[in-house]
Amino acid sequence: MVTRAGVGRVVFILALALPFSFPALADSAVAEITAAIRTGQFAQARDLAAAALKTSPGDPRLWTLAGIADEKLGDATRALADYRGALKTNPRYIPALKGAAGIEYRTGSPDTQQTLEGILAQQPADETAHAMLAALAFRRHDCSAVRTHYAAAPHAIRSEPAALTQYAQCLLENHQTREAIEALEQASQLRAGDPVARYNLALAQYLAGDHTAALSTLAPLLQNPNPEPRVLDLASAAYEASGDTPKSVDLLHRAIVAQPDNALLYLHFVDLCFTHRSFQTGIDMVTAGIQRLPRSAKLYAARGILWAQLGKYDNADADFRQAEQLDPRQGFSSLAQGVSDLQSAHFDQALATTEAQIRKTPNDPFLYYLKAQALYSKGVEPGTPAIRQAIDAAEHAIRLRPNFPVAQNLLATLYRKSGEPERARKLLESVLAANPNDQTALYQLSQLEKAAGRIEQSRALLKRLGQAKINAQEEAAKASRYQLVESQAAPSY
Repeated sequence: MVTRAGVGRVVFILALALPFSFPALADSAVAEITAAIRTGQFAQARDLAAAALKTSPGDPRLWTLAGIADEKLGDATRALADYRGALKTNPRYIPALKGAAGIEYRTGSPDTQQTLEGILAQQPADETAHAMLAALAFRRHDCSAVRTHYAAAPHAIRSEPAALTQYAQCLLENHQTREAIEALEQASQLRAGDPVARYNLALAQYLAGDHTAALSTLAPLLQNPNPEPRVLDLASAAYEASGDTPKSVDLLHRAIVAQPDNALLYLHFVDLCFTHRSFQTGIDMVTAGIQRLPRSAKLYAARGILWAQLGKYDNADADFRQAEQLDPRQGFSSLAQGVSDLQSAHFDQALATTEAQIRKTPNDPFLYYLKAQALYSKGVEPGTPAIRQAIDAAEHAIRLRPNFPVAQNLLATLYRKSGEPERARKLLESVLAANPNDQTALYQLSQLEKAAGRIEQSRALLKRLGQAKINAQEEAAKASRYQLVESQAAPSY
């Protein structure tokens, strides 16, 4: 594998390996220029190439040798012009393509992708080209291309920690945790003692469910007198998953003390409090966070939900409204107020709250969904005015927002309850067409198939549901909590 530091060595080898299949007119000049490069006389090589090009301007070898000499002299702009001059005479000339690709990649040229693809069109097994294309794909967040190209470059990346880390990140996104761990173990070996490489390996082990291994990997970092907050955060999650809640709480508290302006750490603390129903403890911690971050809508929303769990609805409403004021896009006061009422079985209060809000904002689809949910939660029976009102409200929500899965799933439930299975089926199929992993739709459709006597179809849907749940858990752990720490280096010619 070749890094940026190795570019000079590689281009020198290119010069020695240039094919001599072109007309022999400039062969002696090519030999003389190559000898000058071999002995480090780069200025002389450049002058010789310039002189030879006056009589043989169509020889790509001379242009490429000029590019190598200019690159060795530190003039990348002139070198790239030389390589492109070679490609004008022969667009398929591999030495010039590789020389241009190296400079284009390092300078961020938009032509890099096309140049690299030109190399692979002739040399599909060129691992350096694959590795460079993978790094470009990583920059634009195309993990499918990252996996494809890095998989085609196993030898090129085995000594490149940055490439291994990028590869691992995309393997994790594809739930290939075992392969990701292997890549990160290699990166960690290459960077022995690097805390970033060790953290990344521990993260992959945690996501793979091997919490003991993750804690073992993190142990040296935790022995540091002042561990990084992200290390404390990850260790907290691993201890909680291992059943050691006191240790988890202690580490997360230390992370918050070390980085008190990180709202995410407070939200992770809220997760622990929800799991163990320690709502007041969560409120106390989030309140401390709000004192540090008084404009964090997420913290107000989190505290509002905690207040609702304790039945403190006035406090919850105040926090939801403050969250909405700080970030109007969230719609906390209308949505979360109704949800908290429903969770607490205050169905009449929820319905009254929602209907009052609808009169103020009659085009809010969330409010119609909440009205339908309140009616359904209160209890509806087939043929009654209540179920008709609930259906009307859910249908109105979907008219206002056609792609509204939570309302579509609720409406399907109401259709099933009112004895309209085909309408429910069509609605659920439309939800799954947009999102094949919608767990509510998968479950409901499996029940419809079972009721219709289609047992095999029902079991197949339940199997899909099980996999969707697994995927959702892995995705939530990855996307909402952690990411590998990226490195800046990348492979190149």
